Amino acid sequence: MNQQLTLAYNNPYSYKHIEPFIGKGYKGNYYIYYTNLETGKRTKKTTNTKNQREANRELEIFKRRYYNNIGDLKIRRISELSAYYRQYKNQDFRPRTLEIYFTAFKKLISVIGDKELRKIIFLDMDRFKSILSGKMKDNSVNIYLRTLKSAFNFAKKAGLIDYNPMDGIKMIKIDEKERLCFEKEDVPKLIKCLELPFLERIVKFNLETGLRRGELLNVQWNDIDFVRQELKIRNKDNFKIKTNQERVIPLTNKMLVLLNQNPYENDSNAVIQQQLFGNVYELDFRKNINYVFGKVDGTRYTANYISRIFKKKIKTAGFDEKYHFHCLRHTALTNMANEGIPSFLIKEIAGHKKITTTESYVHPALSDIRNSLNNSNYSGLKY
Repeated sequence: MNQQLTLAYNNPYSYKHIEPFIGKGYKGNYYIYYTNLETGKRTKKTTNTKNQREANRELEIFKRRYYNNIGDLKIRRISELSAYYRQYKNQDFRPRTLEIYFTAFKKLISVIGDKELRKIIFLDMDRFKSILSGKMKDNSVNIYLRTLKSAFNFAKKAGLIDYNPMDGIKMIKIDEKERLCFEKEDVPKLIKCLELPFLERIVKFNLETGLRRGELLNVQWNDIDFVRQELKIRNKDNFKIKTNQERVIPLTNKMLVLLNQNPYENDSNAVIQQQLFGNVYELDFRKNINYVFGKVDGTRYTANYISRIFKKKIKTAGFDEKYHFHCLRHTALTNMANEGIPSFLIKEIAGHKKITTTESYVHPALSDIRNSLNNSNYSGLKY
């Protein structure tokens, strides 16, 4: 099996590494010889067989785990794989993602039973897709199909299965979803209708950065370096970035102005105060653990609350029902592109894994298209 493999240890040059191989040992049993990646010492483990063919098969399974840094897993059935994800993958995935995995496994068991992983075949997964297609929206079906494909890929890497039963199962084709944006001329009206200073500050910063809602609401003061003028978007104990990729965003002058604003300074209900001198008081809103776009006491707003109050305000102002908080991200990324900022830079700001994802968000505003048409005699006609 000739393939490019990447070792899982940090310093591959700290000791001599050997490619895992099999050899006969005590009483004719075959052993796997390899380098222990923690100690750097040559180690062996039994294959529990005297048959070379079976030993080679055990070697290939071992290699998959060895080069992907996966230990010996005692997982045979779907329910056991589901339990593994719930117990051990919580450091890798957001709670919402883990819940999707759990639901996908549960739905699969309801269709094909709690089968052994090695006995799941293409036809099982094709039937699963067909049954879900008759009960759920196409987009929801695709989410579960992608989730299970990822889970089976992990099982294949871990040597639990020899092939992925999802191979060949195609996603349901879905019409491209409209990327809703606020037009530039509507932004003043948008800001004016918000009324609440803290909400206005959140919306303005989102229009400047294009952050995801969760990323924005989880920014704390210790994520900001005012000297280097940088904002770090990072994973935390109670928050995981969608792509799990931390990144650093440069802070512009406009962003710094917004960060330095205190949206609660004229709030008569503000109770968290510190005395500066004499009878002058100021809100103490810059403790490192406090949330930059949080409540007056420095705690975090829930994402649903911000989305709900934003939706209520813009609906009252006459904006279409279809607009929502995530449209601010679409608007920011689109405006960056329309101002000539290259896609590869927007990709880094947005935190996308693929440039195609960035390009799918970006489209010219209707006003820009209209201006380009008006300023060009593309038809050759004279009036």
